Order: sequence, then structure tokens, then C-alpha cells
Amino acid sequence: LYGAQGSTCTANVSSDVSKNIRFDGQAIWRYHPGSHIFEVFAEGGGNTFDVEIDDKGRIYSGDNGVTRGRYYKQGAYHLRNLGKHGAFTNPYALGFLPDMKLTGEAVRFTHAFVRYQEQNLPRRYHDRMIAINPMQSFVQLTRFDPSGSTFAVTDEDRILRTKDHWFRPVDITTGPDGAVYICDWYDSRLSHVDPRDTWSKSTGRIYRLRNKSIPAGFSTINIKQLSAEELLKTISNPNRWYRQTALTEISDRKDTSLVKPLRQQLLSGNGQSALEALWALHAIEGIKDDVALAALRHNDWSVRMWAVRLIGDTKEPSASTANELSELATREQHPEVRSQLAATAKRLSGDRTISIVGSLLRSHDDSNDPDIPLQLWWALESKSISDKDAIVELFSDRTLWTNDVVAGTILSRLTQRWIMEGDAESFNACAKLAGLAPSQQLAKPLINGIEEGLRGKDMTNLSPRLVQALKPFQSHYEKETVALLLRQGDQPSVTKALQVAADPRAPIGERLSYIRIFGEINQPVAVPALIRLMEGIQSSPAVRQAALEAMARYDDPAIGAHVVEAYPDVLRSDPDVRMAALSLLSLRTTWAVQLLDAISRKTKSGEKFVAHSIDRRDVPASISRQLMLLGDKDITDIATQLWPDVAAASTEMKSNRINEVVSILKSGKGDATNGKGIFATRCGSCHRLFNEG
Repeated sequence: LYGAQGSTCTANVSSDVSKNIRFDGQAIWRYHPGSHIFEVFAEGGGNTFDVEIDDKGRIYSGDNGVTRGRYYKQGAYHLRNLGKHGAFTNPYALGFLPDMKLTGEAVRFTHAFVRYQEQNLPRRYHDRMIAINPMQSFVQLTRFDPSGSTFAVTDEDRILRTKDHWFRPVDITTGPDGAVYICDWYDSRLSHVDPRDTWSKSTGRIYRLRNKSIPAGFSTINIKQLSAEELLKTISNPNRWYRQTALTEISDRKDTSLVKPLRQQLLSGNGQSALEALWALHAIEGIKDDVALAALRHNDWSVRMWAVRLIGDTKEPSASTANELSELATREQHPEVRSQLAATAKRLSGDRTISIVGSLLRSHDDSNDPDIPLQLWWALESKSISDKDAIVELFSDRTLWTNDVVAGTILSRLTQRWIMEGDAESFNACAKLAGLAPSQQLAKPLINGIEEGLRGKDMTNLSPRLVQALKPFQSHYEKETVALLLRQGDQPSVTKALQVAADPRAPIGERLSYIRIFGEINQPVAVPALIRLMEGIQSSPAVRQAALEAMARYDDPAIGAHVVEAYPDVLRSDPDVRMAALSLLSLRTTWAVQLLDAISRKTKSGEKFVAHSIDRRDVPASISRQLMLLGDKDITDIATQLWPDVAAASTEMKSNRINEVVSILKSGKGDATNGKGIFATRCGSCHRLFNEG
């Protein structure tokens, strides 16, 4: 059973065997009635209103945005607003998959859809998306076009439209007759922004969309009364509704007399017939080794894809099946099968994960695929802590360093992940990896990842081994000439530095270096660029944080307005970026007023959504106290009302506390080296001047 969770939801779900599965915001979940396993299948999405499953078992949903939705990959993280809707369950995802690329009018929103694969409607509807749009009051026909392991979509026609804005199609499905059924909310209002109960209670209706050249109706069948032989025939019915209903009955009966003919159908069948046989066999007896091996070698790609997925769901395949997965990863030509191999690799043990990922990287160029590069990263990330040495050993193969997926997606994220872990073992894994780099140029992504993981911190806390390993690369990536001229106010260098800072393809260390320098010199021309970096959807957390810290240098009211506007959707999700934004807004009277206005809007509205608002609970005591120290009576009064338990310390209180601390300091000896490290991790992220604690 597959289900959708929408955007503004939190979940903590338990079953008999799955306990406390926590997730926030958009997701596709699934529950198996036999094993009682509940799990998150995939996360993210603009807003998952619906679940559609096509004849190959792909999972889709429409959303509350301007695309036509997404094709959900198992174990993947899809685009969503992390600040508003909550973080992914994995804080180290470090990326997300895009929606299906749309060619058409980007109007909000495609609520739900079916992929029409029945026989009733005319040919122009076959294998098309039929999508409902309740806000715009029409039904859209859209074509699927293969795009690597996913799809692009192209709008073809609005097949049902009206000037009656009460027409609100909110659900759509196909029936056993092959017609399409549409549920119409039929009301003047659709949204929840008005708390009053003014909805119409009696005007809803259901429409049917059918082929006018075919008589209405269908032959009735009682699936429950079919013989085993009749069920076997029904799973090959051209109508998907009958196939799926028969498959459910086969699953319920667990009739082992069907195993032999189903195996024969799997081995001799092609396309849909073989796939249905595989699903039926799995429903009766699970995925046995001989069936798994036969399916992995099948001539139909969808059978191979589902064999990979079902094997991954066991999480403990036999040695022969695991070896066949690695062999398949070497020879597989269909991108959707390779996509599922990456998804399944994430679910297996470390050695099998790394074997499959290595085979996919060595044998295929999937660098331009919309999904596979990040799926390969997520597979490796799942073993990045438990199997560090094995992952390092993978990159002893020098040919992998020139692989575009490794260079463009994996390497920088891998070192970033280890730096974020923050222990000596992870730092030393970075050092070992640096030692394997065939050249300084090929080590560039590795260095970028370390810089990103450090988030602007200095290298004080890195292990001596890693510091030593990085020394050969430092001079190669430092742009000392531009930095020196930049500090001297050289305008061509200012232009050059702004271009590099805005270029996501430039080395992250160089970008951060220039951004920080703009926070130390007086170059107001940099402010618009810093604002764009702070707001940009492609900016990494390290870049956002550096831009926020640099903008503290400039007394410009527009900065505060942009930070407040970006805070809920862009800045709030990352804790370091959030703290940098709030710290910035507390530095100047003008910005503080803008901050307090945003907090007041949220406070007055209660739990209702208010655009560009900030929750007062986000503001720590140190920031609220800083607001009270600005010396502005109005600001102090408002801050005191918002945070009555936080008051600015009096001179007497400060003196007493200073005396206490001095007494503690005199009572023993200190260790300056360890103290600097403690300060950097506990205090230095906030208490900074020109990027130094």
C-alpha cells in the first residue's frame, strides 16, 4: 500500500514491526500488510496530493507547484522547501532530484493525475498524463518523453475546460470500463486560508470521460470466484484494472498451484506479461533465488528493474544473487534499471553497495542523467561512516577520478560528509582520499568538499594528518593576486571577484574567500551580489552563511528586507545559516525593526501562515539580548514583550559575573590550544569579527 503525505505534516508512525518512523513534510510512504513493515519510500515534492502507479510500477504524484509533478525513485530525496516543510530524514542528503522537466505553461497547479494506459479512450490519450487542475478549473493532457532514467513532460491540450470557476476537479481515476472518472469539488472556494465554514455541502459531483464511439458499460466479473486458471489469464488482460485486481486476489489466496505456470510465463513471456508473472510470483512465495536470477537476465528491462527492486527489499540477498546484481550493473543498458540498481545498492550491506556503485561508475556515463548521479551518491553516503576504508579503497582505482559523476557529484559530497562528521577517523579518511588523488586538478572537488564541510571555520580542529595531506594543494588553489588587489580597491579585481563568487562551478574555497573579503572592505557595489548569493536556490549553506556575515559590513536597509523575506523558505532550514541571518538582523536598528515586524506578524496570526514571517521561538536568548542592547527604546520595549524572560544585564550583574569568571580562571591552569578548539566549536560560530572568533 503506497500513500502520500502532504507538505505541512509531521509524522511518527509505528506498526507491529516498524517503530517510531519519523518524517516531516512531503513524502511517499508504504506499508506491507503481510510483513507489517512501514517505511518512507521517497521524500520531498512540492506537495504530494496523490499517488499514481503506472503499468511498470513507477510511482508518481502531482503537486502544489507549477510543474506536472515527479517520478519518485526509491530512497530518493526530491525537491522541496526545507525551511517551511522540514528537513529530510537524512541531514547529509546534500542535494535533491528535480521534478519532471515541463514544456508548457507553468501555471499552478497539477493536483493529481493518471497515466492513462487502458484501451477505452482514443489513441491520442494512450500513455498520456491526464491531470486535474482545481485552481484553474481545467483538465490537462500531457505527453511523457523519456529523459534518461526519468521523464520530461510536454503539455498537448486542455481536454476539459470551462468558464465556470466552481469546477474544482480534485481526484481522478480510471475504472474497469477503461473510462476516466473525475471528482468535482464544485465550490466557489478551494483553499483553507479562510477559517470560516462557508463551503458548499451539496454541490459535488462525479464526471465520466469515455469514448463516445464505444457503448458505455462493461462485462462484470466476480474476481473472487475465478479459478486459478482464470486468474492466470486475467493478469494478462489488456485492461490494467483487471490485471491489478486479479493480482491482489492472487496475493490474498497464496495459491502455490500457480507457481509453475507463472514461472513458465516469466521465462517465456515478453513485456507486460512477464512483469505481471514476476509480481504474482513475489506475491505468492517472495523472490526466490532461481526466479531472481532468471528475472535479472530477462530480455525485458522492466522485469530486470523489478527484480532489482524486489531483491533490494529483502536487504539480504544470497551471494549468487548479489554477484549477479554487480554483473548486471556492468552490462545494463537501460537507464531506469541502472537507477534502480543505485536505489537498491543503498539498501544492501556495505561491500555489496560499493561493488554495485563501482560497477555502475566504471561501465556507464550517467553524468547527464537527471537522477542517477545523486542516487549513486546516496548509496555511498549510506555507508560513508560504517565503511570508510572500503570507500577509500574504491578510489584507489585512478580511472574513477576522471569519471564525470565522481568529479561532479560524489567526491565533493563525500569529503563534505566526512568533515561534517567531525571526528578524527573521518578527517583521516579525507587525508587518505587526498593521498590517492592522481593530480592537483583532479583533487579540486575533494578540496571544495572540505571547504564546504568546514562552513567557513578555520582548520584548527582538523587532524594533523589531514592538515599535512592538504598542504600540497593549498598553493594550487589560492588566488592570492586577486585577493591582494581586491583589498586595495582595484575595480577590475572587484568585478572579477564578484563573478567568481557568483559562479557555482568555481572552487568553493575561492568563492568563500572573496565573499569574506567583501565583508572586510568597503565595496557597496558588492551588496546586490551578496543578496543574490544569500537568496539563490543553488547557493550552498556555506555560501549563504558567508554572504550573510559579509553583509554585516554594510548599512543598507535593503539587506534587512531581503533577509526577512528569504528567512522562512530559504534560510531557516540550516542551523548555521539561520543563526547567521538572525545575528545579522540584530546588528543595526533598521534591520532589527524589520526583524521584529516579521516576528510580530507571525505572533499576531497565531498558527496561520503569514508570508515572510519569523517565529519568535527561532530567536535564541543571545540574539534577543543583543536587540535590547541596541539602545532604542521602542525596540527594547517590543523585545521585552516578546521575550519577557530575557533581560539585558545591568552593570552590577555584569561586574558580578566577571568577578566570578576571574575567580574561576585563577583557580587552575588552562590549555590555550584546547581552549581555542572549544571556543571554535561552542562560541566561534556567533562571536566573530572578520571571520575570527
